[in-house]
Amino acid sequence: MRDLLRRLIPRSFAAQCAVALGLGTLLGLGYGPRIGFLKPLGDILARATLLLVLPYLLFELTGLFGSLGTPALRALTRGGGLLFGFGLVLSGAQIVLLPLMLPDLPYSPAFDPRMLETPTTRSLLDAFLPENIIEALAHGNFTALVLFSGCLGLTIQRMERREEILAVVLPIRRLFTEFFCLALDLLTPIGILGIVAVSVGTMDPVDTQKLVGLLAMFLVTLLVNGGVLYPGLYLASAPFGLSAVVRILREPVIISVTTGNIILALPLLCRNLERFILDTREGDADVKSTVDGLTAIASLALLIFSLGEHLNLLYLPFAAWFKGTPLSTEQTLFLLITALPASLGAPGAAISEGLGELGLPSEMLNLYFAISDWITRIGCVETLIATTTGTLMLLAAERRCLRWRIARVLGTLVVASGLGLGSALLGHSLLTGFLDGAGTRPETLLDRRSLFSSLKPVVIEVPTDTRLPDAARQSTDRSLRAGIVTNNPPWVFFNHQGEWVGHDIDLLKYLARTLDARLEVLPGSLEQLESLLGSNRLDCVVGGIVPGSAASIPFRNQIDCDELPLAVLVRDRDIPNRVALLDRDSKRELRIAVVQSGEDRATRLIVRNHLTRPETRRRVRFVPIGSVMDFIGAKEPPADVLLTTAEAGSSLAILYPNYSMLPIFGAEVRVKTLLLISDPFPGGSEAAEDLLGQLSSLGVQDQLRNYWFQLRDSSGSEMSP
Repeated sequence: MRDLLRRLIPRSFAAQCAVALGLGTLLGLGYGPRIGFLKPLGDILARATLLLVLPYLLFELTGLFGSLGTPALRALTRGGGLLFGFGLVLSGAQIVLLPLMLPDLPYSPAFDPRMLETPTTRSLLDAFLPENIIEALAHGNFTALVLFSGCLGLTIQRMERREEILAVVLPIRRLFTEFFCLALDLLTPIGILGIVAVSVGTMDPVDTQKLVGLLAMFLVTLLVNGGVLYPGLYLASAPFGLSAVVRILREPVIISVTTGNIILALPLLCRNLERFILDTREGDADVKSTVDGLTAIASLALLIFSLGEHLNLLYLPFAAWFKGTPLSTEQTLFLLITALPASLGAPGAAISEGLGELGLPSEMLNLYFAISDWITRIGCVETLIATTTGTLMLLAAERRCLRWRIARVLGTLVVASGLGLGSALLGHSLLTGFLDGAGTRPETLLDRRSLFSSLKPVVIEVPTDTRLPDAARQSTDRSLRAGIVTNNPPWVFFNHQGEWVGHDIDLLKYLARTLDARLEVLPGSLEQLESLLGSNRLDCVVGGIVPGSAASIPFRNQIDCDELPLAVLVRDRDIPNRVALLDRDSKRELRIAVVQSGEDRATRLIVRNHLTRPETRRRVRFVPIGSVMDFIGAKEPPADVLLTTAEAGSSLAILYPNYSMLPIFGAEVRVKTLLLISDPFPGGSEAAEDLLGQLSSLGVQDQLRNYWFQLRDSSGSEMSP
């Protein structure tokens, strides 16, 4: 049995990781979301490496910088500066040019509960001086530890008893390096199995479809930079060949791609680089100085001056395109002046500040965090290729064997430019077809059919007869007569098939089917339907009704349907000014449009308090409007923003892509939607409350929310009570 296991399990580390990668992918595809039981395997790797990374980096970088001689420091300054400068120029150029491949398809995201979450922003102070170093390392922020270790090592160089201190530090450095590498050798294949299986099994295809444009841009950079430019320049100047690059990169690429954490690749990269330098040290008199200098450059390139970190800034022009307000080339260049330096070791902070500067909605930061794992993996590969090829070119320069072959250099640049242009044009064409009809276009809402497609409501005219109590009705009169407030998506609206559909239409169908009654609907305005309900000519009225908009209906005839968060709707071109206006410290008057009489006084007071501070004495004015179209359809809106629920605001932003829903209240300010019922409701008012309770307990309410608010597909079978 032992001999059989030895034959089945590969001996090499790279082969073990490859097997774990393939097996994890198969398990994830086979089990889907149920694969969560393998998550502890990935957690073991993540937590063990987090436990070891602090002492490893501290002693590795302190010993490395402390032992650098003068020649190595010169090489670090000169060669490292050239490598980092080239990376900055290249990434800046690509951030400006690549967004041009995105097609002109403005659209808005469907509602998602994650929009209401407060984004986890990171400031530059947190990047360089974090409160909790362990937590910072867990989020991939190594900047503070690298700077501290580097300064500590350089301080050792200035001390008189430097050799005595290094005699203590260097053995400890070697100990932690070997221990870290041993832990990676043992835990990485098992951890990769768990991480890949869970990632594949829980992958959200909706998020992937939304962000395919961003992934396409990053794949173009990987193809151009990692596939042609860096290897081509390396082959045009250095004598070591591609086999040296593959030998050094094999294990680091596998572990960084599968885990999404480049710090795990650092000890393996430094170890492989050191072995290569020692194996090819012919004529190198001071090989130790060469090893120390180049591993220092590689460490800094990976941990701080990462090419992948800079390219994360591609998200800023992508986010502007995503919201239908693409940046001009001049705007992107101006944004890079502050964003590129800020991205050193803190891409999250740079993106957060960039989104605020552009006035883009807060959900765009959550969208970045949702896809950051994938673009981080692409950035890891680019960074490793750039670091390895650049370091080997510096090694060739140190050994005086660097020879620039001009024809090869020019050929590399031509091929890289042509490949980049061709990939961008192909990406533009593919994205145009792929995103046409994607899950956030107007058609996806207007083409939706009812979840109760077999039950067809009968559209009636204004009834003249009053509704009799349930006991006095004739046995043939098994009908539920409902008024629906029109043109109020996602509650009630007219789809492309000529049907009245929406969340509240399906709610009525559920009630009618449960009561074994025929559904009759009367479209109209809220004022008209409220009058008919008050005269007992309707059984109920629905359509996203909120407290205060039906003030004449007695409290006993209002039944709570759902509790939803408030938000505001704003025109995209006005977003930068409106975001500043929505700041609590602003002193300018804020005009908020509200449909009908709007929310009740208590809700208005909460909204006012949320948007003002006592010391500013700011004025917030509510502007009543007749319908949503009075705000959206006006050439110049009557107010700065429209107050609405987050779900309704998302639907309106889908139907009108030039508008965006801003969840400025988060999940804090909520309002209830109501079902208005008449006194002789079939079965009594208690029956309506019981039915709505069943709606929630049986999971029907959640299914309606997912289908109409988040635009997710149903299970495929018609719902039944």
